[in-house]
Amino acid sequence: MHRYPPDSVFKWIMEFQLTRLGIPIQTEVEVSRLPRTIDVTLARLSKTLQRRVRLKTGLRHVRLFNLIEFKSINDPLTMSGLRLILGRANLYMGQDNLSSRNVTITIVCARTPRKVLRESQVDAVATIAAQTSYLSISLPSTNLK
Repeated sequence: MHRYPPDSVFKWIMEFQLTRLGIPIQTEVEVSRLPRTIDVTLARLSKTLQRRVRLKTGLRHVRLFNLIEFKSINDPLTMSGLRLILGRANLYMGQDNLSSRNVTITIVCARTPRKVLRESQVDAVATIAAQTSYLSISLPSTNLK
């Protein structure tokens, strides 16, 4: 007797049931063809290195793992861009099984992304230094049971 993987059976049942109801369905949808890269990562920083980064750079929100993105005048931060950055950050954390409590996402912007700050639901700390601003984003901890 041939055993089918549970994932395949689930998809077949969903497709069968929903198609009968006239609801279009797709399976195995690729969610991104864009590069899934992060501009800079500072990983596994000791407490001493975290203090050094805080003292010697403009980055005040530093943890064990730090993801840094740069947005220029020609490539400003948008809501869509923010979602992609958060998606990449979640992929990074999932790949290495990291807790969001140990990760910061910093977006260095040539201009303050006022519209994104108004529209977004993320907990962001905006710091304006000279003509450059940066956002440090804290992701909510997720507990799956």
